[in-house]
Amino acid sequence: MKQKVAERDRDASKTLLDSFISSASADGLFNDFAEFRSEKRKESETVVYLDTFIQMVRLAKDLVRADREGDWALHLQSVEAALPYFAAFDSNNYLRWCAVYIKDMKMLPKTSPEVFNSFMQGKFVVKRSAVPFSAVASDLCLEQTINRSSKSSGGIIGSTRRNIIHHELIMSVNETFRELTGVQLANTELSINHSFSTRQAKESEQKVEQMIWYILKYENPFVVNQSTEPKLHNFLTKAIMTDEVRTAMVSLKESSDSLYRTFRQECLVEKTKRLCDPIPRKKQIN
Repeated sequence: MKQKVAERDRDASKTLLDSFISSASADGLFNDFAEFRSEKRKESETVVYLDTFIQMVRLAKDLVRADREGDWALHLQSVEAALPYFAAFDSNNYLRWCAVYIKDMKMLPKTSPEVFNSFMQGKFVVKRSAVPFSAVASDLCLEQTINRSSKSSGGIIGSTRRNIIHHELIMSVNETFRELTGVQLANTELSINHSFSTRQAKESEQKVEQMIWYILKYENPFVVNQSTEPKLHNFLTKAIMTDEVRTAMVSLKESSDSLYRTFRQECLVEKTKRLCDPIPRKKQIN
């Protein structure tokens, strides 16, 4: 598969990847890795800290991927998964209104089936080109277009209304044409996102090699032996974190989940508290 990816053979790469994911060996690999993570988390606090960090980075990547690909289900799943972290890191406005947002959006199939179907087709984001993995959220698109014009020397004074009407007319004609003829957008499979260009691929490979070199030089946190300090510590100085920091970092996932469950139960389920009520700051140590 690596060879086909290097040859940029899209069809062969996709076929090989799909066959691997659906195979029994893939299930075994995923199960083994989950078991490995579970065992190592019990052996070292540093593993717990880094594994939690990896999961947070993966969540951030899922949020970006949901927008870039127009994946509505992944979007809702990722936003909901971020709510416990909003609770833990005192992002109270995000916690309040994202919780309401998730609740409302899950009701869309009943309250507004047409909007839900459009969102499932990827129409909750804006795609300005045929290049795959390039869709962006509507507010970001606004910043990149109309709002960006206001920062130029001429600004948007005198042309705002004309440009907006022009863009709306083009989009309306384009959408009507597709609905009447059944013609869809250009085949995006023929294009390649700039992130997968030869230069970007080489840079990514170099960064991975540098990371591996650094880990092997100082300490591989997932290799725990008698000479490895099981408590959370600094790789370079080997200084052990204070008990307060260790407790906060190691139990971050559990404490954040607990905080969010309490907020949800009080404000959205039992409604013993109002959404506008002040939320005490936790002042999470990080």
